Amino acid sequence: MPEIKKKQNSALIVGLIIIALISLAGLFYFQFNKQQQKKTAIKTENSWNSPPAQIQGNNNNVDSTLNEEKTTTTILQSKKDEKLTQAPVSADSQSPLNKAMLKLDRFFIHLNRQPYFQGYNLAGGAKTFFCDVAVKLSKNPPNVSRETDNLFTILQNTAHFYRVLGKKNIKIVQDILSHEQNIIEPTMACFYQWSLVDDLSRPDYPHLSLKDLYPYSGFFLNTLGGQSYLFRRKTKTRLLTKYYCILILDRANDENLNEFGVDIKYPLSALIDEMETDQEFKNSEYLREMDRLQDKYGS
Repeated sequence: MPEIKKKQNSALIVGLIIIALISLAGLFYFQFNKQQQKKTAIKTENSWNSPPAQIQGNNNNVDSTLNEEKTTTTILQSKKDEKLTQAPVSADSQSPLNKAMLKLDRFFIHLNRQPYFQGYNLAGGAKTFFCDVAVKLSKNPPNVSRETDNLFTILQNTAHFYRVLGKKNIKIVQDILSHEQNIIEPTMACFYQWSLVDDLSRPDYPHLSLKDLYPYSGFFLNTLGGQSYLFRRKTKTRLLTKYYCILILDRANDENLNEFGVDIKYPLSALIDEMETDQEFKNSEYLREMDRLQDKYGS
């Protein structure tokens, strides 16, 4: 009898430890995903060109004063009155590199002019911030394979962005998502274009290789941690994230880089179902592109 009681006590202790870990993970989720205050009405105009060839989303202007510019130079006046100038990009150039980088430069100019972003007083401004985030994430990919083998891996994945970027950077990204919802569509198209650029002649932008992006595609589409993160995002952000993840996974399949064997058919079919029931996406080019991929994979 004493042995049975001892075993029962041990099992109870183990159970309490597991519950404590899960509760701690839940605390992290709500701490760094707490919704920010409702965004103030900000009138923004965007001088984006069209999104990638197969993507025809809604293009709002980020800054109409840039529509006729032949070159763009980002200048951030910091609180220390230090001017930070970024390299100009020719608007006349037809190279995919310059087209993508021009759009990014304009988005960063827009962010640098917003009071909420200026409040962070970031050295180098928006461009340096996003480049640093891209490098940190590419060097610290999430776990995609065998996530459910143990509780620790699940907890790691669920808190992946918090662990890699830290509380302050997470807060900045959340603030941007909160304030820039009206331009989230062309902005995401622009960042995807960045990933398509193979030309490394712009040293001020890190190269986003398919090898770096692939783990995050699998993370959002095929792991509990990634899916729980998307579940807390707004519908438009969630669907667009899945859309670009599927495009990345398709590219990985074409180049034999799907090392974890992530099956594209289920997330592709699920995204099509979601888009068909969403008023904004049901007649969009996004859905037509997903239908094309469904025909390609026979799903």
